[in-house]
Amino acid sequence: MQKRMAGVCGMLVLAAAVTGLGSGTFAQDRGSMEDQMACTPDVYRLCGSYVPDEDAIVQCLKRNLQSLSPACHKVFSQPDTSARKGGDEDDN
Repeated sequence: MQKRMAGVCGMLVLAAAVTGLGSGTFAQDRGSMEDQMACTPDVYRLCGSYVPDEDAIVQCLKRNLQSLSPACHKVFSQPDTSARKGGDEDDN
């Protein structure tokens, strides 16, 4: 039971890290559960030594872009939907 709980906690940490992959504003743009699940295997395979450091995981995945699974690579290829850099100057 304790081992299973540790696994669930690990998955939550990984899911939290993966949600901010496409943007620099992790707290504002959490991504979808599908995005999180798409990259979780790649986090374990390529960047497991960085868990639970979310920023390090994201940087690791970005460094390993060529090695990502097609599903996770697609997450990184999505346009950044977070708040635009520099504010709302385009809203005028």
